[in-house]
Amino acid sequence: MSAAARASLTKKLYRTLKKAYPRVRMPVKDRPVLEHLLYACCLENSSSSDANSAYTRLQSLYCDWNEVRVTTVSELTEELSMLNDPGEAAVRIKKGLHNIFETIYKFDLEHLTKQKLSQSMSDLKSWRGFTDYGINYVVQNGLESHSIPINGAAFDALIVLGIATEANKKAHKIPGLERTIAKNQGVEFGALLHQLGVDFASNPYGKKVRELLLSVDKKCEPNLPQKPSAKDEAEEPVSKKKTSTKKKAATKKTVAKKKTTKKATAKKTTKKAAAKKSTKKKG
Repeated sequence: MSAAARASLTKKLYRTLKKAYPRVRMPVKDRPVLEHLLYACCLENSSSSDANSAYTRLQSLYCDWNEVRVTTVSELTEELSMLNDPGEAAVRIKKGLHNIFETIYKFDLEHLTKQKLSQSMSDLKSWRGFTDYGINYVVQNGLESHSIPINGAAFDALIVLGIATEANKKAHKIPGLERTIAKNQGVEFGALLHQLGVDFASNPYGKKVRELLLSVDKKCEPNLPQKPSAKDEAEEPVSKKKTSTKKKAATKKTVAKKKTTKKATAKKTTKKAAAKKSTKKKG
């Protein structure tokens, strides 16, 4: 797809998303940089309402971020159960906090707002645990620069439309996107695109998502995810049963061989003992 065609389709997607999600929640701006980063860990693959609940729970349960840092992943996972990916979110939060503390020995990232953007992004990327989505979210909402956070499912939806490619998803970058969507539209477009990603991940075969994508471009129909047929779903368990039956049969043969070997060994031992007794008697 040419750059001009991609830009035109992206603008049409923006208009369509505004109609589809008229009440989408905008990100909260008045948070410290660190809190933007941790909130993004909750938000990445979940709705804003669930992310808000998860983030509020973290703040109410733990006295500070250091207590969250030393909490186990399994415990954090339980507390973040309202998210679509509680385990992954727990790892992002714990790992990110650990690496920040190991690097600067505090939980204050406000210095990032006073640096050049390139340096701040370099620092953010150096703290392992945070994803590209989380970093772009912070750049947009915490550092107030132009960057559009895109999660994995939103990338998948953009690939269906032809706006993005698998290579773009891997690099987590769509050429020209920030030029097509102006900075003053970036926050709204990011929130709308995120909601599309959440819906797409929840049910990629759903009528709502399919109709939305087709309304942007009818030509995308061949790229839409195809729901497995009842026949395909029925065949899978059968193949598993066959494999299981073969394994059981093989196990039975092995057991039978072992029993036969044990019997043969026992017979040989009995014969040897009888022979020894006979020899003693003769003596």
